[in-house]
Amino acid sequence: MKITQADIKKVTDDPFLNFDSSLKTAATKKAYHNRLKKILCEFLQDILTGDPNLPKTKSHHKGGIERQFNDGDYELRVREFVSKTKNNKEWCQDVLITLVLELNKKTKLVKSDPDYIKPGTVNDYLKPIQKLLDSNGISISWPYIKSKLEKDEIIDDTFGYELTDIQLALKHCKAIDRVIILLWVSSGIRAGGFNLRWEHIKPVYLFKNKYLFEDQDVTESVVKEGKIVCAMLRVYPNSSEEYIAFVTPECYDAILEYRKTWILETGHEPKPTDPFLKQAGPFVKPLGLAGISKRVDKVLREAGIRRPLVKGAKRHKIPLFNGFRRFYNKQSKKSLTKNSPLASLILKETLLGHEGLIKLDKNYFKEHIYELLEEYLSSIADLTISDEDRTKAELEETKVKVNDIDELKKAVKELKAEAKIGKVIDSYIMQLRKEGKIDNSDIDPFTMRLSDKLLKLLRENKEITELTNKQFKEN
Repeated sequence: MKITQADIKKVTDDPFLNFDSSLKTAATKKAYHNRLKKILCEFLQDILTGDPNLPKTKSHHKGGIERQFNDGDYELRVREFVSKTKNNKEWCQDVLITLVLELNKKTKLVKSDPDYIKPGTVNDYLKPIQKLLDSNGISISWPYIKSKLEKDEIIDDTFGYELTDIQLALKHCKAIDRVIILLWVSSGIRAGGFNLRWEHIKPVYLFKNKYLFEDQDVTESVVKEGKIVCAMLRVYPNSSEEYIAFVTPECYDAILEYRKTWILETGHEPKPTDPFLKQAGPFVKPLGLAGISKRVDKVLREAGIRRPLVKGAKRHKIPLFNGFRRFYNKQSKKSLTKNSPLASLILKETLLGHEGLIKLDKNYFKEHIYELLEEYLSSIADLTISDEDRTKAELEETKVKVNDIDELKKAVKELKAEAKIGKVIDSYIMQLRKEGKIDNSDIDPFTMRLSDKLLKLLRENKEITELTNKQFKEN
C-alpha cells in the first residue's frame, strides 16, 4: 500500500468533511451543524456569497418552527468561510468580534423578549466556528475574540425533578416510557446518550462475593445462582467520549418488561445490534431524541407535572431532559462510600460523564470499573423510585454494612494478633543481640530483610511459632 499526493488532497481539501468528521457523537454533530447553519446562513447571509439558487433544505427549529433563512447552500458557505479565513485571518476575527458584539445586545434585553439570549449562549455560538477552524488547521486569536464576551452573571434558576414528581410520572407510563424515565434518573446520562443498542446494556451479577458482567464470566450457574445488583451501560460507545454508567435493579426490571413488549411487537428477540429504544410497531426503527422528548413531555403533562408556560416565560423551571440528570446528581451525592471524599467525588463525576474535579483526573486517577461499580452501588437506595424497591435496597445496604463491620472486627483482631507477634519477635531479637548470637549484618537497614541465620532462630522460638500457628488457624 502507498499513499499518493492526490489521496492526501482528497482527505484534507474539503473543509466541510473535516469539520463533520471531527464531531464524534450524533448529539454533538446535530447541535454543532444546526448552530453553524444559523451563523453562516442567517447571521452572515450577506457577508458570504453562497448560492441563493440552491433549494432550501427541510430543517426545523424545536417545536417544528420552520427556519427563516435559506440553508440549502450551507456546505458551500462552510467552504467559503474557511477559504476566506485562510486568506485573511484578520477578516475572520473582525467578523467574529462583530458577531459577538451584536449577540451581546440580545443579552441585555428583558427576559420576556423573544430575542433575549443568555450571555453563555453567545459563547456557545463560537464553539462550532472554533471547531470548524481547528479541524481545518487554522488558528486565530480566540482569547482576543472571547474577551469581548459579556460576563455571564445570570444565576440558573432551574432545578431538577423531586422524587414525588417521578413517582407520579411513572403512574402514567407505558413500558417504554417507564424505561426512559428510570434509565434517566438512575444513570444520569445526557439526552444524547440514549442512542443505545441492546449490546450496550449488561446486567451485573454478584456471585460468590465477586461482581461479574463480562460475557465469558457470566456462565449458566452465575445467571441461575447469582444476584443482579445493577446493570452497566456503555454511553457514547465507540467514541472518544465513551464512558461507563449504571442503572438500578428497579430500572433493569423495567428493561426486562420492555423487552417483552419489544418482542411482542416485532415477533422476534432483539439482536445485539438492534436499537434499544424503537418506534411503536412491528418494524425496528430507532426512537430518536425528538420521539423521546414527545413521549416524556406527554407523560409529564398527563401527570400534571409539566404545565403550559405562563405568558412571557421562555422556559420551564424544570428542564425536560436535564431535570432527570439533576435528580441523579443530587441523589447520588447523598450516599456514603468507602473511598475518601475526594476519591468519591471524582468517581461520581466520572459516572456523570465528566472529566472529574480537575481536568487531568483521568490521567492521574485511573479508576477501575470495579471502583465505579462499588461507588454506584452505595447510591442505589437513593436512586430507587418505588418506595417498596427502595426499602429492599436499603435492607441490602444494611446487610452490606453489617458485613463490612464484621470484616472490620476481623481485621482489627488480626492486627492485634500481628502486633502481639511483632512485640515478641522484637523482644527476642534484642535478646539475641545481647547474647551476641546476631549482629547488624543480620538485618538489612534499608530492605529490613533478615539473614537466613536469624530466620532459623526465629522459627526455633517456641512462643513465636505457637502465636503464628494460632493466628493461621483462626484465619
